[in-house]
Amino acid sequence: MSLREKHLSDQNRMAKMMSVVIVASMLLISLLTFFEQVRVNIIVRCIVLAAVIIVNLVSCRVFRTSEVYRHIVSVSTFIAYLAFIFTYRETFVFAYIFPIAVMIMIFQDQKVIKLSAVLAVLADLIFFISFQFRFPGHTSNQVVIVEMLLVIVAAVTSVFIIIMQQKHADESTQEIEERAAQQAQVAAEVVRHSKDLAEKFQQAMTVSDTLNECMDSSHNSVSEIADSTRLTAEAIEQQTTQTLEIQHHVQQVEEQTRQMADLSEATKTTVEQGVDLIKQLKEQATEVAKISHETEQTTKNPVSYTHLTLPTICSV
Repeated sequence: MSLREKHLSDQNRMAKMMSVVIVASMLLISLLTFFEQVRVNIIVRCIVLAAVIIVNLVSCRVFRTSEVYRHIVSVSTFIAYLAFIFTYRETFVFAYIFPIAVMIMIFQDQKVIKLSAVLAVLADLIFFISFQFRFPGHTSNQVVIVEMLLVIVAAVTSVFIIIMQQKHADESTQEIEERAAQQAQVAAEVVRHSKDLAEKFQQAMTVSDTLNECMDSSHNSVSEIADSTRLTAEAIEQQTTQTLEIQHHVQQVEEQTRQMADLSEATKTTVEQGVDLIKQLKEQATEVAKISHETEQTTKNPVSYTHLTLPTICSV
């Protein structure tokens, strides 16, 4: 059920209750009069009032959320009011117009209020005029005029009240519409900003995807660099090992070189010693040769030989 249907349902239900109470009070008064004196007009009045109550109860069920019911309850209650005032012997019954006006004001419908006010004034005017002709001298003209003025005041007051309420309702509606327009504008701005945020979020998602791709690429690059570093480290380790081996070989070569140098020095010393020995042998050979030559000479000359070479031989 929409909000408008709910309001119509509340208005119709309230009007039904007021109409039933008003008409039921008329019926109760009529029944009390009927028990005192039986007349045809009272019987007709009771039938009309009972029919109005039934119509209001049944039509409210059928048109519970429709504007049709306001016309039904207004017309039926006004008919009950006419049947009551035109079949009663007292003028004070005009006072029922006040609760009926309040009931009609529930609908907040200017057309219904204005029409009801005009009909009420005309009906009461006809009632008071006809009452003076039917029951002359029963009520003074001053009382009739006062009662008629009360009816007019009630009608005019109800019209003014409903006009003021309608004006306030229109102003409230206008303010609500303006606020709704402002809220719609704000909502449009929010939607626009939301779209911008959505676009920026999409761009951010795109950048995030790009960053993820870059991170994946970087991860792959880092992995490749790590592999390269590992291979480089292994190569460096191998080179270090080879360098150590080379250093070891160099040390061995240096040791061998040192040993060779020592051998060379020993060889040089040996060679020098051999040279010295050769010199000595050469000298000895020279001496031997000299001795051999002297020996030959001595052989040729034994005396001189013996005299001259003996010391030499002895020295040898």
